[in-house]
Amino acid sequence: MLSSDYIIGFVDGEGSFTIGIGISIARAKHQNFLRYREQIFLVFAITQGSPREWILEEIKRFFGCGIVVPAKGALGKDGVRREPYSQYHVYRIDDIITKIIPFFDEHPPILKLEEYKKWREAAEMIRRKEHLTGEGIEKLKQMKAELH
Repeated sequence: MLSSDYIIGFVDGEGSFTIGIGISIARAKHQNFLRYREQIFLVFAITQGSPREWILEEIKRFFGCGIVVPAKGALGKDGVRREPYSQYHVYRIDDIITKIIPFFDEHPPILKLEEYKKWREAAEMIRRKEHLTGEGIEKLKQMKAELH
């Protein structure tokens, strides 16, 4: 079993707390047009190069949620493909609120503490459904810009 200190060190080195913005498309009820709406989502992620993706599976077991996704290395500017990697992702807001946030509240990251605090604030806004208002979306966009 991985220790809390190990997880914190790993997250400080290879983790990220992300606020994402996408577009949701839906047909308006009983209408002949599509409705476009901005959609806010949160991601907790850890990246690890191959062949060390096994550690991401251990982290997934530690938290009891999320998925591990393998990815090909991106092409560099020189045309050479970089090392393949894998990512551990937690997207579900319920898992973020009930598993990820309580862990980091008890064991805060060191290097990424400010990033975590901003991300946690965004999670609280989503929990309170503020992301469904124009004002809430604008505030979350500002927070996203401050994170990256």
